[in-house]
Amino acid sequence: MLRALMSFVLAVLMTAAPAAAESRGVIVAVGGGGTTDAIVARTLELAVGKNAVVAVLPRLRRSRMPATAR
Repeated sequence: MLRALMSFVLAVLMTAAPAAAESRGVIVAVGGGGTTDAIVARTLELAVGKNAVVAVLPRLRRSRMPATAR
């Protein structure tokens, strides 16, 4: 269910009309099912140019954290 929702959100973001005037960037939020090759390709397509900034903010589920970190 979450994967379907994230796919829908990504599809909406990819087809949205360009913002007028000054676009400051794009946020691609991915969660639940992992990052597909299509998501990576589109993200890199949106982040063109030598000055492009791409940030990856991973989230570690508590169940996968080492016991000493809990």
